[in-house]
Amino acid sequence: MFGTLGSLRRWLIDHRRAFKRRRKFARSDVIVVSHAKSGRTWLATMISHLYHQRYGLPASEIIQFDNFHRREPRVPRILFVHDNVKKGPDVGLVPLPIYARKKVVLLVRDPRDVAVSAWFQKKRNQRKGQERTVPSIDGRPLTIEDYVIEMKLPRVIAFLRRWAEWADRIPQLLLVRYEDLHRYPHEELARVTAFINGAPAQPDEIAGAVAFAAFDRLREKEAAGFFATDKLRPGALDDPDSFKVRRGKVGGWRDSFGPQDIARIEVLMREPALARFGDRPLGAEPGSSAACA
Repeated sequence: MFGTLGSLRRWLIDHRRAFKRRRKFARSDVIVVSHAKSGRTWLATMISHLYHQRYGLPASEIIQFDNFHRREPRVPRILFVHDNVKKGPDVGLVPLPIYARKKVVLLVRDPRDVAVSAWFQKKRNQRKGQERTVPSIDGRPLTIEDYVIEMKLPRVIAFLRRWAEWADRIPQLLLVRYEDLHRYPHEELARVTAFINGAPAQPDEIAGAVAFAAFDRLREKEAAGFFATDKLRPGALDDPDSFKVRRGKVGGWRDSFGPQDIARIEVLMREPALARFGDRPLGAEPGSSAACA
């Protein structure tokens, strides 16, 4: 079954991770699902600050699964997962029936902005030494055009296609669009917290959370090392693109491409499943101000 000791070790590690993952899914009260680079950290920061205000939990902590629940049992266990795995975008972390038994918040974002943000995340990881090799194609360095058009964007679209198929089969599912969260942050955060907690948060709590996670404030906190998590650490203080909170611009993907590449990208966006996520194609307002990439 196993050709080498190394392959056995990898199997054991994967098996252990899968067991821990299933256990977290089983114990969670709410699961927030998104593709990577869809605004998960921003949403988690706002939700966290609601509980900072309500229960006096440390403002430097961000909620992830049961860390807040262990301090204050009235806080639900909220599991944030990307559900996009290396096996492929058509494979979820866990089977659909597990999601169907839970409250699920599905956070979606324009796949073009997701793919471009992922490119800058890759560069950020290289600066932080988390990626030892620089990807290449046929011996030449990988470009943003290669990465977005040939690699990342098709995978993000495939992820959204799978969740478009799954959405109607999850009884308790709340769809949240990143773009709407930016345009109406107070209203959308109120909707999310009412779904999670079963009752709406107070207006002053919502206002405080939105202000706490505002773009400029989050960048200042990231630069100062305010948060306890390494997720909010820049690759280099003098490089704006190395920050987790990078640009915060809805539709900003266009700034990275010329007319020919934009045309190629628009062809990929003719995916019928994307219509499942709203009356406008994801990301309808280029240039809108945002809060966290």
